[in-house]
Amino acid sequence: MHNEATSYLNYYGIHRPFQHAGYYETAQLKNLLERMKTAIKHGGLIALSGMIGSGKTVTLRRLREDLKKEKEVIICRSMSVQKDQVGVDSLMIAMYYDLSSSKDLTIPKYSKERWVRELQDLIAQKNKPVALFIDEAHDLTRGTLKALKRLLEAVQEDGGRMSVILAGHPRLRNELKLSGVNMFCRERQFKFAA
Repeated sequence: MHNEATSYLNYYGIHRPFQHAGYYETAQLKNLLERMKTAIKHGGLIALSGMIGSGKTVTLRRLREDLKKEKEVIICRSMSVQKDQVGVDSLMIAMYYDLSSSKDLTIPKYSKERWVRELQDLIAQKNKPVALFIDEAHDLTRGTLKALKRLLEAVQEDGGRMSVILAGHPRLRNELKLSGVNMFCRERQFKFAA
């Protein structure tokens, strides 16, 4: 199989496999990344929507890498592979893992109220904006979208800066409208076109 793949690469004059080819950055994409970084640093709900294969996931990866290098924002990620079954509880646990400095982390069994307070405290201790990245967010339920909005509001009311970056198909924009979250993030929606 390796020889077959190598022969295709050679035939078409390609020097590296696509996953190692790097990132092609247009002026439009560079502008999008800068606008999204600025929005993330200010906090709030940010939506990136585009068709399948338009580059949303690669753009999120690039955005996370840039933010990590700048060291001005703490990155949290949802690692769940079944987004339609993800609730705000599992997203808060993901944040707790990413924000905690403990290597031997065990998740205590708290009420949701206590979890929100714990996250508020962790974010306040970091003294930096926190960004939670969720790819394939079009599969999140409306209830989860509403709960994320409430979590953002709770963190911001406590003086913390937090962003939730949602990336998904154009259906994500409709889900945000139908869940009532759209007005909360109308200034921070980005349409992605390849």
